[in-house]
Amino acid sequence: VKPRALEYYHYHWHGGRHGERHFLYLQHYRDEAIKAGGIPVIRIVHVDANPAKFRQTTYMSLAYGVRGLRWWGGGGFFNFGKKDSDGRPALTDPGKEVVRINAAVKAYSPIFKKARSVAVYHTKPLPGWTVEAPKGYWAQPSGEHIVVGFFQDKEKNDFLLVANRDAGAKRTATLTLSGKIESVKRMDKETGEWVDLKTKTVDDRTQVELQLEPGGGELLEVNRPVETEAE
Repeated sequence: VKPRALEYYHYHWHGGRHGERHFLYLQHYRDEAIKAGGIPVIRIVHVDANPAKFRQTTYMSLAYGVRGLRWWGGGGFFNFGKKDSDGRPALTDPGKEVVRINAAVKAYSPIFKKARSVAVYHTKPLPGWTVEAPKGYWAQPSGEHIVVGFFQDKEKNDFLLVANRDAGAKRTATLTLSGKIESVKRMDKETGEWVDLKTKTVDDRTQVELQLEPGGGELLEVNRPVETEAE
């Protein structure tokens, strides 16, 4: 069998669905997709009434290299009891959130098409089946409940999907980068344009901070010379 994609579902917010295995399954499907030649992973995402919960599911998945999303329970995006003059139902809060998510995925797609997963690292407190960035790795994330997916394209350009594992609170992610860093940019989710991020130097290393909404994430481009490859 030569699969062209892998698809799975895991409603980790639901009781009795082994929510503690969230990252076990993400890691497993990431590994199997890489073994199969880098085929895309598609995840079925349950539409929760709390937008932050399925936002968290989405950005955790993107950090692990998931490249296809299917919504289960999409009827929850609409209020069928409230329609406009053309008979179109109004969007619920989950519906408004999925519009934001879809816009982000559309903006990120040109990068997702060419960049492949290199590694995924978490910060403490560590959930099961997750690891921190090894000492000496060129990018060290810090801050609580942060996950970073590392990606590279064929030209060795680096992209980081930095996300907030906490669906209940805003978090600050700090990235400390070793070696020569020419720039760090964040992709605007609405326009698809790269926006320069403010950096500072701490102990001869470049540092950047990101404010992340509950369960949210940001895509970064880190420009560094090819000769300073990750260890």
